[in-house]
Amino acid sequence: MRKQDLKSFLQRVGWSLNPQGYKDIIDSKKRQSIGYFFAILLFAIIIMSIAAIPLLAALPSNLGKEFDKFDRFNIKLNISMKEPVVLVPTHPFITIDTTNTTTELQQGTFLITKDYIYSKGLFGRINQQNISDYKDITDNKEQVNTLLFILTIIAIPSLLICIYALFMIKYMVIIILMWLIALVTTRIAKYDIKLGDLFNVVVHAATVMILLELIFLPLPIRHYLFPVNVFYGITVGLIPFGLFIAYVIIGLSKAKSKRV
Repeated sequence: MRKQDLKSFLQRVGWSLNPQGYKDIIDSKKRQSIGYFFAILLFAIIIMSIAAIPLLAALPSNLGKEFDKFDRFNIKLNISMKEPVVLVPTHPFITIDTTNTTTELQQGTFLITKDYIYSKGLFGRINQQNISDYKDITDNKEQVNTLLFILTIIAIPSLLICIYALFMIKYMVIIILMWLIALVTTRIAKYDIKLGDLFNVVVHAATVMILLELIFLPLPIRHYLFPVNVFYGITVGLIPFGLFIAYVIIGLSKAKSKRV
């Protein structure tokens, strides 16, 4: 992102959170508002990821505490394969091969065979561990914790992409529904505002909701947003959503005052 683009983005964030800024927002082009939506969502997820670092750092100790609750935890494997499985073929992080076709870790980070787990360490060093060490969880908690932690780190990029896509769909649906509700309301009230101006207001008003919900997501105080399950595990915080509605109303009032 260029310095000028970053400055423009931060200026829009300021406009969105400042009621007086909606006088400038309504003059935006629709493509600018759409671009801003994707940018603010990415910005919020980056901040959320930073806020989640302590949670990630505490993961090994938390896993250890949970495993301590088991008196006995054994895993019995019965795997039969036709050919090796590569996750993901274009970027082979993990290869699973119990056919003994692959016996050396030549690409990717992990190779799981019938008897061993191979992992690539610092400076390309190959580590070999007996897979039986992971069958008895209670007697090998430290090794299992390490493996799960490494797999979590590897999965983070894909997880963040999925989070971005899911929240993009969620907020797009909310924005479109709010835009339609605001459209019907303004037409019934004979409130003169262009469709594009109304769209700009609703998109930018969602800033406070997006920032609060995503930044609070990994924090233990997220319940103070009073999340409500609205559809198959998808939640909306009552406080962020209430502020979203308030900013829509404020934006509409500022749009009217500018045209007077």
